[in-house]
Amino acid sequence: MSAAPLVRIQHLTKHFNVPGSWLARGKGKVHAVDDVSFEIFEGETLGLVGESGCGKSTLARCVVRLVEPDGGAVLFDGEDITHRSMRSLRPLRRRLQLIFQDPYASLNPRHRVSRILSAALQLRGSGGQRGEAMNELLRRVGLAHYFAESLPRELSGGQRQRVGIARALAPEPRLIVADEPVSALDVSVRAGVLNLLRRLQRELRLTMLFISHDLGVIRHVSDRIGVMYLGKLVELADADVFYDQPLHPYSEALLSAIPVPDPEARATRRQIVLKGDVPSPIAPPSGCRFHPRCAFAQSICATQEPPLRQHLPGRLAACHFPRLPESRADAT
Repeated sequence: MSAAPLVRIQHLTKHFNVPGSWLARGKGKVHAVDDVSFEIFEGETLGLVGESGCGKSTLARCVVRLVEPDGGAVLFDGEDITHRSMRSLRPLRRRLQLIFQDPYASLNPRHRVSRILSAALQLRGSGGQRGEAMNELLRRVGLAHYFAESLPRELSGGQRQRVGIARALAPEPRLIVADEPVSALDVSVRAGVLNLLRRLQRELRLTMLFISHDLGVIRHVSDRIGVMYLGKLVELADADVFYDQPLHPYSEALLSAIPVPDPEARATRRQIVLKGDVPSPIAPPSGCRFHPRCAFAQSICATQEPPLRQHLPGRLAACHFPRLPESRADAT
């Protein structure tokens, strides 16, 4: 990875108005993303995980400027793109590409694969070599050349998502944002698509922001893991150390819920069941947003919001009482 980050997110914030007189005469706001900061280095994949509604997809759309942030900054390759106009963003679009969650909804049902990929290749400027470039794209994503004449409805879900991946690769982007790219697929085809993404990472040195609610999927493709809860980034760490020893109690609870195929390991494993429900993003709790459900919360957690800071080398957590090795030893 390069020394300078390709993408730098600084204190990014996005709130959505809630219409209706039933909620403060329409003045309520959904705190989708609240003061989030992180970096993505060239050649790495940052996996962003969290429960549905935590704000990870909104954050991804703010990064590629499909949603206008309310505050903070998005820096891409050292350039501030936070409030650039749609017109000035057009030349930048080829360098920022999305892989969408629903492959059928993201492809024009009236266009054949050849037309879909041809439109994406125009951004690259392939000219007379467009047919050769299209065949190369199909080959890279594991599809035969004759799929170019297919309509989206004639493809399976996995094949459609492979076309979506090919479309994202066509302009040779610097950053790919994959928003739940396998959640709409059958379990039987997820592994094939994930293995494809891993192979493309190695071959093309892709830089990727990978969004998912599935920690098992995230582990398969990510170099670093970020965990979001109720609009906040609560932990950021290298993938290997994160799965071995998470620092935030919420991350620990998420990891304890991953299914284990080994019956003996499952029998000795302690699953953490969180109390209560996720608070409303319209009226998030004061202090640490996780404190109403945290088994280790103390009085300071309800009044002071913990900053995302380094507790161990390369490991950040927004917690007053992180699950450090010594705290785990005391608990046992």
